[in-house]
Amino acid sequence: MDQTPHPPAIGIDQFRFRPVRRRPPLMTRLWREWCLVRVVFRHFRIRLLIMILILMGGGLLFQHYEPKQEYSLPEAIYFTWSLVFGEPPEAFPTSNVLKALFFLMPVLGLTVIIEAIIDFAFILRDRSRYEKGWCCMMASSYSDHVVLVGFGRLGFRTFSLLRELGQRVVVIERDKENQFIEDVRRDGFPLLIGDARREALLEEAGVKKARAIILATSDDLGNLEMALDARRIAPQIRVVLRMFDQNMADKIAGGFNIHIAMS
Repeated sequence: MDQTPHPPAIGIDQFRFRPVRRRPPLMTRLWREWCLVRVVFRHFRIRLLIMILILMGGGLLFQHYEPKQEYSLPEAIYFTWSLVFGEPPEAFPTSNVLKALFFLMPVLGLTVIIEAIIDFAFILRDRSRYEKGWCCMMASSYSDHVVLVGFGRLGFRTFSLLRELGQRVVVIERDKENQFIEDVRRDGFPLLIGDARREALLEEAGVKKARAIILATSDDLGNLEMALDARRIAPQIRVVLRMFDQNMADKIAGGFNIHIAMS
């Protein structure tokens, strides 16, 4: 039986991080909202382009087929916009092209513009539909941050400590019903739901530019697998690994060049 004495288990409160300049909470929220706007714009860009083409095309048709009215382009576009909502801006035209436009534009409006407005309203009510998109965008803008995998009690304590020290954190948690993840959302930090054993998820969390990864799940083999994946993606990254067996933790720390392996 191995009688070699082992150092006592390390408590999370014993760790010391070099504090970084903390971003004001208002700036964090504004950056989060800006990332959401970019994700929404990416989602709507095709429909937005179609809407612009419809309005511009209708405006040019008004100008071309009613030259005597001398409509300016903004006026002609406004007339097209009015037709979208079934409100004719003038008397029924004599031009056959504009007559067809009077009938077709409300149909195009219902299928493209109205649908886009309704979809946008749903997004405002249920922002979680695009949470992954804007969280990935926020994570991609980070550098020298900490990736925290596993958000149980230990993960939550670690997150609280990092937050107090002003560190930027990207959290990865497999259970979307986790009791602590609302704290991450409230503080505006990126939260990725999924299994971090997928390398793609580690890359989305910005492991390549992270200063450290903390693996705090209750799965020892999973933590080791993710540590090796993270080291392969970013050889320079510091690895903090949780293991339940202190003897095994010591061996892994030395054998796999893990910076800290703790029970």
